[in-house]
Amino acid sequence: MEDFKRVLVSFLKGTGVSILEAVAVLMFGIVVIKVVILILRAIFSKSKIDGSVASFIQSIATSMLALFLFFIIMDIFNVDTTQIVTIIAASGLAIGLALQDILSNLVAGVIMIFTKPFKENDFVSIGGVDGMVKKIKITATLLTSTDNISIRVPNKFVVSSSLYNYSDRPTRRMDISLMFSTKSDIAKVKEIIFEVAKNTPGILEYPTPGIVINAVTELGIEIKTRAWANNSEYWDVRNDFLEALLTRFQKEGITLARRVHEISSSTGASEEVEA
Repeated sequence: MEDFKRVLVSFLKGTGVSILEAVAVLMFGIVVIKVVILILRAIFSKSKIDGSVASFIQSIATSMLALFLFFIIMDIFNVDTTQIVTIIAASGLAIGLALQDILSNLVAGVIMIFTKPFKENDFVSIGGVDGMVKKIKITATLLTSTDNISIRVPNKFVVSSSLYNYSDRPTRRMDISLMFSTKSDIAKVKEIIFEVAKNTPGILEYPTPGIVINAVTELGIEIKTRAWANNSEYWDVRNDFLEALLTRFQKEGITLARRVHEISSSTGASEEVEA
C-alpha cells in the first residue's frame, strides 16, 4: 500500500503536474488564437483587403499558431521536438507523397491570393461547377449553387481549370436567339425586337442593341439579339425583355418557326405536318 502511495505521489508531482500544465497551456493557447483571429478580422474589416484574401490569411495564421502551440505542449512533457523535426525531415518524401494533394491545394491557394481570379460573392463557373464564392480557404474554395447547395472545390482544381467570372465586369451582354419561319417579314421582326429592347428598362443605350440574322436553315431564319445590361440586374432585365417580346409578338401575330415533317403515303401523296 505504501508503495502504491509513493508511486501515486511521484506521478502527481511529475507527470500529473505536466498534464495539468499542458491542459492549462492548451486552453490559454486556444483563447489566444481566437483573440488573434478576432483582431485580424477587425483589422481587415477596416482595410481595403479583399474578403477572400482576408479569409485565406486568417486560415494561415490559425494553422501556424496551432502548430506553435503543439510544440509548446510537447516541450512541457520534455519531448525533444528536434527529434520530431528530424523524423519529419527524414520521412519527408513519404509525407510529401501522402500529402501531395493537400500541398498542391495549399500552393494553389497561395497563387490565387496573388492572381485574385475572383472575390467573395462573385458568381463563377469553375470547370463546369457553377456557384457564388462564399469563402477561400487554405486548400479549398467554398461555393453556394443557385439552389443553395454548398460546394467545396479544391484550390488546385480552381487554378488548373477553365474559370468564368460572371461578376468581374460591371456590365454583361445577353445573347438571345429566336427562330422564325422563312415566310416571316424579317424586317418587321427586327424592327419589333429593336423597339422592345429600346423600351425595356435596364437595357443599356450604349452599346446599342444589335439584331442580326445569325443563320438560315431548313428550320427557318435564326435572329440573334445582343443587348447589354448592368451585371447586378442581368437576369431581371433578361426576363423582362423576353416577356415584353413575347407579348408584342402575340399582339402582332408573329409566331416562331415550327419543325415541319413531310409524310408520304403509299399512293405517293405527301403531307406536311407541324411538330
